[in-house]
Amino acid sequence: VTADDIPGEKFVGKLINDTPVIVQEGHKACSMLDAICLIAADNEDIARRAAELIDIEVERLEAVFSVEDALKPEAPQIHQDGNIAAEIKIRHGNIEDGFAEADVIIENSYRLPSIDHAFMETEVAFAEPLENGLRIFVGSQNPYLERELAAKVLDLPEDKVVIIDVHAGGGFGGKDDSLVTLYCALLAWKSKRPVRMVWSRSESLRGHSKRHPMVIKARTGAALDGRLTAMQMQITADTGSYAHWGPAILKFASLGANGVYEIENARVDTKVVYTNNIMSGAMRAWGNQAVAFVVESQVDQIAKALNIHPLRFRWINAIRDDGTMISGQNPPPGVGARNTIEAAAKYFDIDLEKTDSYKNDGIGFASVMQGVNYHFGHEDSSEVRVEVGEDNVFEIYAATSDIGQGLEAEIRLLFCRALGNLAVDKTRWMPQSTATSPNAGSTGASRHTGTTGNAVWGAARKIRGQIQSVAAEMLGCSPDHVQVKGEDICSDTGEKVSLSEVLQEAKRSRIDLKASYKFVAPATTDLDENGQGFPVNQYSYETLVTKVDVKTDTGEVFVLEMDAFIDAGRIINPIGAAKQIEGGCVMGLGYALSEEFQMKEGLPLTDGLSTYLIPTALDAPGVINSHFVDHPIPFGYIGGRGLAEVVVVAPAPSIINAVASLTGTYVHRLPATPERVLDAVDTSRDVHEVIKGKKAK
Repeated sequence: VTADDIPGEKFVGKLINDTPVIVQEGHKACSMLDAICLIAADNEDIARRAAELIDIEVERLEAVFSVEDALKPEAPQIHQDGNIAAEIKIRHGNIEDGFAEADVIIENSYRLPSIDHAFMETEVAFAEPLENGLRIFVGSQNPYLERELAAKVLDLPEDKVVIIDVHAGGGFGGKDDSLVTLYCALLAWKSKRPVRMVWSRSESLRGHSKRHPMVIKARTGAALDGRLTAMQMQITADTGSYAHWGPAILKFASLGANGVYEIENARVDTKVVYTNNIMSGAMRAWGNQAVAFVVESQVDQIAKALNIHPLRFRWINAIRDDGTMISGQNPPPGVGARNTIEAAAKYFDIDLEKTDSYKNDGIGFASVMQGVNYHFGHEDSSEVRVEVGEDNVFEIYAATSDIGQGLEAEIRLLFCRALGNLAVDKTRWMPQSTATSPNAGSTGASRHTGTTGNAVWGAARKIRGQIQSVAAEMLGCSPDHVQVKGEDICSDTGEKVSLSEVLQEAKRSRIDLKASYKFVAPATTDLDENGQGFPVNQYSYETLVTKVDVKTDTGEVFVLEMDAFIDAGRIINPIGAAKQIEGGCVMGLGYALSEEFQMKEGLPLTDGLSTYLIPTALDAPGVINSHFVDHPIPFGYIGGRGLAEVVVVAPAPSIINAVASLTGTYVHRLPATPERVLDAVDTSRDVHEVIKGKKAK
């Protein structure tokens, strides 16, 4: 299959349709991710032999592989409109006044790496032709979006394409690219035969988007009393060969420049830059992981300069319910920054009213927040339908993706609780098919707890009302006097029938017990030309305390213990939430210390997990403790918000701040490999010697 065989749209994209499904003859391939043609055969050996018989004539063009080179006036233009995909600016208060008020100003430059999602299961799809259509099985993160794109590429009505989402072995944003779906669909459509495509690890590493590498320059000011007075950032991000989600990701990341703090004066200038590297895209936390690392590094250094305990410094500046965020909005209800700081202080017996500094004992702090749900004016809704199966089990339909985060367990738990703690085995999570299930939206933005969770609760309330009506007839009372307590359906006078009896009576009476509910999250707005608006409708919060050991002769860092203090409203599934925290801590450890997707002139040097160093069980902390500030927030029925992303944001700054606690120096380039830790320590020693020498003179 070549581009000439595509019956419909030849370009796709998230925000800009700039990504070729297959590069057309005579057109430009912008990175080695681009497909030139697709081959299907009865087995892999035949397909590979066929590939060797294809001759491709290629004209080599001048390319750029760094944001610095791409921004030069003489740089080759990757796309027609130039090498800048987007520019974002935020203006809050008066930055000059903020620095004029500051008694201490810290200024640093940071480099954050490109990293891979490293999910366990690589990309897999199976497509089979139907009469006038196609059915595709795929482990994605958004079944309805997969359907929309496949229909556009095949030039079919959307109802002629059926996506069946299967449980995937991880995603973290990397199963959002859709390319394996489109390739498989095109091959099946042309061959009129079922096609299965499985990517090797090497193919996966070069075939999907990465976390955006960034260069960030930060300047932060504070007064002697510990108040942050100014924050200024210049963010330059490499979005690679195509825009993907880049402009939106960096807009979201730019909102994190003030962290969890109320800073009256802030200025952010962000550039999203095209290069000929593999494109960057969605990954857990949507750019906030990089910016939060910078904020927390800056904050820690200022606290040290002012000789204020780092946790107290964070507590002084943490935003409150009546505060103002960098976008000019008041925080969404349920602000939890101070809650998590106070919980950490209580657990570690730290008096936040004292001003003494912390000892250099290898303990690091980070306080972060993460916006959840869709942002920037995009409607965020989720729909769930519930029916009663032939075996009297409640069947829950919602076309979305459980990629390992525990969505199925949480949704079934919520439904059972809404019916008075019904046994979970009385529910069934139905196949996530666009042909049979309503659209519950994508798996991303930590949104399912707040959106799909509230949708299933709304559907369960309707089912409960129907049960009450049937039971009222059986008990001879009003539905208002019927209580649903799991298997027991009781009247106010103490009479009761079983749920099974009620369901059987409904069938005998031909009463169809089923309900649908669509939950729509509170509206947001896009940012105006100064970066002001109401872009996010909810945040989750964390303070992480990390203890490390550093071998100063080798630069090795060992993470010994992590204590995570989380405010995500009502915690629906404490066991599942704790596992999210543990996974997030280890994933964040990789970002801090070992992971970097390396390329040379656009070609991956990383071709497998033997060269891409994700943490193993041996690298994980011996102890990870989860502490929940568990309370309902005003958000729908259930009072909870997602925490899957906030837990990956705090580890890197907490670890590096702990390293600084022991060594006296901060690492400004991640990952903090042993070589970089040693370089930072040596540089710090040299600087101190020069300063001492000058003072001696």
